[in-house]
Amino acid sequence: MHQLLFVVGATGTGKTSLALKIAKKFNGELISADSRQVYRGMNIGTGKDIPKSFEFRISNFEFGGKKIPFYGNGTKIWGYDLVEPDEEFSVAHFLRVARIVCQDIWKRGKLPIVVGGTGLYISALEKPMTTISIPPNTRLREQLEMASVRKLQQNLKHTDPIHYAEMNDSDRKNPRRLVRAIEIAQYLLAHPAMMKKVRRKVLGRKFSTLRIGLQAPKHLLYKRIDERVNRRLEQGAEKEIRSLLNNGYGFDLPAFSALGYRQWKLYFAGVATKRQAINRWLLDEHAYARRQLTWFKKQPGIHWYDITRKDFKKAVVQEAEQWYSDA
Repeated sequence: MHQLLFVVGATGTGKTSLALKIAKKFNGELISADSRQVYRGMNIGTGKDIPKSFEFRISNFEFGGKKIPFYGNGTKIWGYDLVEPDEEFSVAHFLRVARIVCQDIWKRGKLPIVVGGTGLYISALEKPMTTISIPPNTRLREQLEMASVRKLQQNLKHTDPIHYAEMNDSDRKNPRRLVRAIEIAQYLLAHPAMMKKVRRKVLGRKFSTLRIGLQAPKHLLYKRIDERVNRRLEQGAEKEIRSLLNNGYGFDLPAFSALGYRQWKLYFAGVATKRQAINRWLLDEHAYARRQLTWFKKQPGIHWYDITRKDFKKAVVQEAEQWYSDA
C-alpha cells in the first residue's frame, strides 16, 4: 500500500524544516498545502521557506495549460508558484496538482510529505471528494451576489444542513465558501446520480497515512510568529508588495487577501502608518494561528508534538520510522 505523511499545525511551528528532515531520512518529497504560497512573486509575505541551495525548476507535468514547477536540491518541494497573483486558485485546483504530484512520487518509489496549515486543503486531500467536477453556476452566483452572509447561511442550512454543520466559523462567515457550498448542494439535488460519485478517493487509490501535528504554548507560538514577521520585514516584505502593485496587481485580487498583504492596504493608500500595518499583521497572524489550531484539533488521528521539547524531532522520526516500516 502507498503511504502519505502529513505535517500539520499552526504557522510558525517549523513544519517545513521538520518535513525536510523527514524527507532526507525516508527518501521523501514535500507538497505544500498552503493556499497563500501558490502565487508567484509572493514569496516573502507568504513565508515560503525555500532553502537557499534549492533551485527553481519546471517539471513535465501540466496543470491549467502550464508546467508544474518545483524547488529542488536532491529533495523536491512542490506546491509553490503555481499561478500568477491575478489567477484563480481553489481547493479544486490544489487537489488536481496534488493528485498529479503524489502519483508521480509514488511511481518513483518515494514518500509524499504534505506540509501545511490550510486545513481545508489537507482535509479535502484525505477525504472522499469529487465536488471539484461540479461546474460553476453563473446564474446562481449572480442571484446570490448581493446576499448577506446571514442570508447565505440560512440558504445553506435549508439546502444542505449537514454541510453547514460541518463548516468551521471562518467558512460560515466567508461568502465565497457559502456560495460554493450552496452551488454544490443544489447541483447534487438536481443530479442524484452524482451522490454516489462523491465517495471516490481524490488520489485514485488507497494509501496509509501518518499525521504529525506541531504545537507550542500560545505565548511561545506568538513569540515565534512575531520573530518570523520581523524576518519577513527585514527580507523586504514592503518592497515585495510595492513591486507587485507596480506590476499591475492590486489589493482587490483574492491573492492580496492573504496574510502579510491585506494588512498593508491602508498604508499604501496613505491613510495608515507603517507601524499600524505591521501591528495589524502581527495580530492577524496570531488570530490565524488560533484558527489553524482549532481546525486541526478537531481532526482525528493527528499525533501531536510540542516543539518546545528538546527531543521532539527525534520522537517524530522514530514514529515515522515505525509507521514507514510497518506499511
